[in-house]
Amino acid sequence: MPLGYRLAGRLSRTGLRGFDRLAGYALRLSRTPQGLVEGSFYRGVRFCVRPSEDGSLRALLVLAGGAPSLTPVFEAALRPGDVVLDVGANVGVYAAVAACLVGPEGSVFALEPLPFPREALLELVRRNGFTQVRVLPVAVGASQGSMHLHVTAGASGLTSAYARGDASVPVEVERTTLDAVVEKSGYPPPRLLKIDVEGFEFDVMKGAARLLTTENAPLVLFESNPELLASSQETFADIQKWLVVRGYELFGLTPSGLRPVVANSKHPLSQNTLAARPRAHAAVLERLAHVRFRRNQSC
Repeated sequence: MPLGYRLAGRLSRTGLRGFDRLAGYALRLSRTPQGLVEGSFYRGVRFCVRPSEDGSLRALLVLAGGAPSLTPVFEAALRPGDVVLDVGANVGVYAAVAACLVGPEGSVFALEPLPFPREALLELVRRNGFTQVRVLPVAVGASQGSMHLHVTAGASGLTSAYARGDASVPVEVERTTLDAVVEKSGYPPPRLLKIDVEGFEFDVMKGAARLLTTENAPLVLFESNPELLASSQETFADIQKWLVVRGYELFGLTPSGLRPVVANSKHPLSQNTLAARPRAHAAVLERLAHVRFRRNQSC
């Protein structure tokens, strides 16, 4: 494992202000390996990748020996046998975390519509024998049909439903809804729904309207970057109002712990936000109350 990547990983995991900039500096000074690199991260999950091909594969090198930033939510929420939906699974970092926690008796549905990150995800699943992970080659949104995703070469983690200038290329993919996925699966409602789709999060939720009003509705962990949400002409406040109607409250994942988001808030408290039903998810909220989350929650 290259020294610069090991150093960047250690710096980013401190969670201290300013250390993310130091981690970025360490990465800029580090030469990206051109061949295959083997390593492991959370609970010994093994990977073998060509980091020169994509930024998400280089992120795996930074994670080596540690856990991704949102892992405490997964650990607080999941138990063996649970079901998880991972929307925007990319190369499989959080699908792997979920697989470790739900065990062979559980199920992880990893949704990734693009061939390149999906192949990396499938390889991670094969290498670690994660028979509980089911990879679905579809996008999800508010309705079924097809849609265009805008892909930036070498940066699969930036794939979005919205164009990113001249650097991105539109690719047509199949689209379904989460309600349809859950109904077709025949499985119980998931314990946790994670959404990371670069500003398209609200559309994904709209396509899960039935799921999010059921008695056993899941926790929802979603990326809440205001700049990305602006591309969809939606705001963080719009998402909050929609979820509140369905019995949810929103919480920021901050360096000081879990913090409630005030009503009609225009801005999130962190890069990712947790939506929970306080009574149904009281135990999870208690476990997370004093967890110190890293400011940089991109990996």
